[in-house]
Amino acid sequence: MKKKMTALALALGLLLAARPVLAEPLPGPTLRPTPGTAIECENGVGNGQSGINATFQGPDYTLVVPAKLEFGALYWNKNSTYEKNLTKKDLYIGQMTAGYFESGWKIQVNADSGQVKEGSFALSNAKGDTIPFKVTDAAGREVGLNGALATLAQTGPEDAALATLRLTPPQSETQLNLEYSGSLIFTTRLVPPEPVAKQEVNP
Repeated sequence: MKKKMTALALALGLLLAARPVLAEPLPGPTLRPTPGTAIECENGVGNGQSGINATFQGPDYTLVVPAKLEFGALYWNKNSTYEKNLTKKDLYIGQMTAGYFESGWKIQVNADSGQVKEGSFALSNAKGDTIPFKVTDAAGREVGLNGALATLAQTGPEDAALATLRLTPPQSETQLNLEYSGSLIFTTRLVPPEPVAKQEVNP
Protein backbone atom coordinates (compact mmCIF):
# COMPACT_ATOMS: atom_id res chain seq x y z
CA MET A 1 0.00 0.00 0.00
CA LYS A 2 2.83 2.38 0.86
CA LYS A 3 4.45 1.63 -2.48
CA LYS A 4 1.22 2.52 -4.36
CA MET A 5 0.85 5.80 -2.46
CA THR A 6 4.49 6.71 -3.15
CA ALA A 7 4.10 5.92 -6.85
CA LEU A 8 0.89 8.01 -7.02
CA ALA A 9 2.55 10.97 -5.33
CA LEU A 10 5.53 10.72 -7.70
CA ALA A 11 3.26 10.60 -10.76
CA LEU A 12 1.29 13.63 -9.50
CA GLY A 13 4.56 15.54 -8.94
CA LEU A 14 5.73 14.77 -12.49
CA LEU A 15 2.39 15.91 -13.89
CA LEU A 16 2.54 19.23 -12.07
CA ALA A 17 6.18 19.74 -13.11
CA ALA A 18 5.23 19.23 -16.77
CA ARG A 19 2.67 22.15 -16.77
CA PRO A 20 3.79 25.07 -18.98
CA VAL A 21 4.90 28.25 -17.23
CA LEU A 22 2.67 31.22 -18.08
CA ALA A 23 4.68 33.96 -19.93
CA GLU A 24 4.86 37.53 -18.54
CA PRO A 25 2.71 40.01 -20.51
CA LEU A 26 4.62 42.04 -23.10
CA PRO A 27 5.25 45.69 -22.13
CA GLY A 28 2.99 48.22 -23.77
CA PRO A 29 4.22 51.18 -25.85
CA THR A 30 6.32 53.77 -23.98
CA LEU A 31 4.49 57.07 -23.54
CA ARG A 32 6.49 60.09 -24.70
CA PRO A 33 5.96 63.06 -22.36
CA THR A 34 6.82 65.63 -25.06
CA PRO A 35 4.37 65.66 -27.94
CA GLY A 36 5.90 65.59 -31.38
CA THR A 37 4.63 66.73 -34.77
CA ALA A 38 2.52 64.23 -36.68
CA ILE A 39 3.72 63.58 -40.25
CA GLU A 40 1.24 62.24 -42.78
CA CYS A 41 2.91 59.50 -44.77
CA GLU A 42 1.51 58.01 -48.00
CA ASN A 43 2.69 54.83 -49.65
CA GLY A 44 5.41 54.48 -47.03
CA VAL A 45 6.93 57.89 -47.74
CA GLY A 46 6.88 60.99 -45.54
CA ASN A 47 8.96 63.98 -44.54
CA GLY A 48 9.03 66.52 -41.75
CA GLN A 49 11.30 69.01 -40.05
CA SER A 50 12.33 70.08 -36.55
CA GLY A 51 13.40 73.55 -35.46
CA ILE A 52 16.88 73.95 -33.94
CA ASN A 53 17.71 76.58 -31.32
CA ALA A 54 20.96 77.48 -29.57
CA THR A 55 21.93 80.34 -27.26
CA PHE A 56 25.60 81.23 -26.75
CA GLN A 57 26.37 83.19 -23.60
CA GLY A 58 29.46 85.12 -22.68
CA PRO A 59 30.75 85.66 -19.16
CA ASP A 60 29.55 88.35 -16.80
CA TYR A 61 32.32 90.32 -15.14
CA THR A 62 33.02 93.50 -13.22
CA LEU A 63 35.85 95.81 -14.28
CA VAL A 64 37.23 97.90 -11.41
CA VAL A 65 38.76 101.22 -12.51
CA PRO A 66 40.31 103.98 -10.41
CA ALA A 67 37.93 106.79 -9.51
CA LYS A 68 40.72 109.34 -10.02
CA LEU A 69 44.26 109.40 -11.35
CA GLU A 70 45.72 112.30 -9.41
CA PHE A 71 48.99 113.96 -10.40
CA GLY A 72 48.46 116.66 -7.79
CA ALA A 73 50.49 119.91 -7.65
CA LEU A 74 53.61 119.67 -9.80
CA TYR A 75 56.74 121.78 -9.96
CA TRP A 76 56.69 123.44 -13.38
CA ASN A 77 59.47 122.60 -15.78
CA LYS A 78 58.38 122.80 -19.38
CA ASN A 79 61.24 120.54 -20.46
CA SER A 80 60.16 117.62 -18.24
CA THR A 81 57.44 115.00 -18.34
CA TYR A 82 55.57 113.66 -15.33
CA GLU A 83 54.61 110.00 -15.03
CA LYS A 84 52.00 108.02 -13.15
CA ASN A 85 51.74 104.22 -13.25
CA LEU A 86 48.45 102.41 -13.54
CA THR A 87 48.79 99.09 -11.68
CA LYS A 88 46.67 96.01 -11.12
CA LYS A 89 45.75 97.54 -7.77
CA ASP A 90 44.01 100.27 -9.76
CA LEU A 91 42.58 98.29 -12.69
CA TYR A 92 41.43 94.68 -12.39
CA ILE A 93 38.54 92.28 -12.86
CA GLY A 94 36.68 92.21 -9.56
CA GLN A 95 34.34 89.36 -10.40
CA MET A 96 33.88 87.02 -13.36
CA THR A 97 31.64 84.07 -14.18
CA ALA A 98 33.32 80.96 -12.79
CA GLY A 99 35.41 78.90 -15.17
CA TYR A 100 36.20 81.51 -17.84
CA PHE A 101 39.59 82.68 -16.58
CA GLU A 102 40.51 79.08 -15.77
CA SER A 103 39.74 78.00 -19.35
CA GLY A 104 41.96 80.71 -20.85
CA TRP A 105 39.63 83.64 -21.51
CA LYS A 106 41.06 87.16 -21.12
CA ILE A 107 39.68 90.69 -20.99
CA GLN A 108 41.28 93.35 -23.19
CA VAL A 109 40.96 96.87 -21.82
CA ASN A 110 41.09 99.76 -24.29
CA ALA A 111 41.69 103.41 -23.44
CA ASP A 112 40.04 106.55 -24.77
CA SER A 113 40.00 110.17 -23.65
CA GLY A 114 37.23 112.48 -22.52
CA GLN A 115 39.16 115.49 -23.84
CA VAL A 116 40.64 115.09 -27.30
CA LYS A 117 42.92 117.49 -29.12
CA GLU A 118 44.08 116.62 -32.62
CA GLY A 119 43.32 112.95 -32.10
CA SER A 120 45.37 112.52 -28.94
CA PHE A 121 44.94 112.30 -25.19
CA ALA A 122 44.74 115.75 -23.59
CA LEU A 123 43.74 117.72 -20.50
CA SER A 124 42.26 121.21 -20.50
CA ASN A 125 41.90 124.13 -18.07
CA ALA A 126 39.07 126.59 -17.45
CA LYS A 127 40.44 128.98 -20.10
CA GLY A 128 40.37 126.24 -22.75
CA ASP A 129 44.12 125.70 -22.88
CA THR A 130 45.07 122.07 -23.45
CA ILE A 131 48.13 120.00 -22.68
CA PRO A 132 48.72 116.51 -24.11
CA PHE A 133 49.47 113.31 -22.28
CA LYS A 134 50.58 109.94 -23.57
CA VAL A 135 49.57 106.45 -22.49
CA THR A 136 51.96 103.51 -22.84
CA ASP A 137 51.34 99.86 -22.08
CA ALA A 138 53.45 97.61 -19.84
CA ALA A 139 55.91 97.00 -22.68
CA GLY A 140 56.39 100.74 -23.26
CA ARG A 141 54.39 100.87 -26.51
CA GLU A 142 52.33 104.01 -27.00
CA VAL A 143 48.56 103.46 -26.88
CA GLY A 144 46.46 105.41 -29.36
CA LEU A 145 42.88 106.53 -28.81
CA ASN A 146 40.71 103.46 -28.23
CA GLY A 147 43.87 101.35 -28.32
CA ALA A 148 44.67 98.28 -26.24
CA LEU A 149 45.84 99.43 -22.82
CA ALA A 150 46.16 96.06 -21.08
CA THR A 151 44.99 92.46 -21.17
CA LEU A 152 43.70 91.08 -17.87
CA ALA A 153 44.02 87.34 -17.37
CA GLN A 154 43.32 86.88 -13.68
CA THR A 155 41.27 88.36 -10.88
CA GLY A 156 42.55 90.27 -7.88
CA PRO A 157 44.81 93.31 -7.52
CA GLU A 158 48.58 93.03 -7.92
CA ASP A 159 51.54 95.41 -7.89
CA ALA A 160 52.52 94.92 -11.55
CA ALA A 161 52.25 98.05 -13.71
CA LEU A 162 49.75 97.81 -16.54
CA ALA A 163 50.29 101.21 -18.14
CA THR A 164 51.93 104.59 -17.65
CA LEU A 165 50.49 108.08 -18.14
CA ARG A 166 53.06 110.68 -19.26
CA LEU A 167 51.92 114.26 -18.82
CA THR A 168 53.54 117.16 -20.70
CA PRO A 169 53.51 120.43 -18.73
CA PRO A 170 52.35 123.78 -20.18
CA GLN A 171 54.88 125.53 -22.39
CA SER A 172 54.03 129.10 -21.32
CA GLU A 173 53.95 130.93 -17.98
CA THR A 174 50.51 132.28 -18.92
CA GLN A 175 49.13 128.74 -18.62
CA LEU A 176 50.25 128.22 -15.03
CA ASN A 177 48.31 128.12 -11.74
CA LEU A 178 45.23 126.62 -13.39
CA GLU A 179 43.96 123.08 -12.91
CA TYR A 180 44.11 120.86 -15.98
CA SER A 181 41.64 118.01 -16.03
CA GLY A 182 40.12 115.40 -18.28
CA SER A 183 39.26 111.72 -18.12
CA LEU A 184 40.50 108.34 -19.19
CA ILE A 185 37.73 106.13 -20.57
CA PHE A 186 38.04 102.35 -20.29
CA THR A 187 36.26 99.92 -22.61
CA THR A 188 36.56 96.13 -22.73
CA ARG A 189 36.31 93.21 -25.12
CA LEU A 190 36.55 89.44 -24.66
CA VAL A 191 39.63 87.59 -25.88
CA PRO A 192 38.96 83.86 -26.37
CA PRO A 193 41.56 81.20 -25.53
CA GLU A 194 44.18 80.30 -28.10
CA PRO A 195 43.26 77.12 -30.04
CA VAL A 196 45.12 74.03 -28.90
CA ALA A 197 47.74 73.03 -31.49
CA LYS A 198 47.37 69.54 -32.92
CA GLN A 199 50.21 67.22 -32.05
CA GLU A 200 51.62 65.14 -34.88
CA VAL A 201 52.08 61.47 -34.12
CA ASN A 202 55.13 59.86 -35.70
CA PRO A 203 54.34 56.52 -37.36
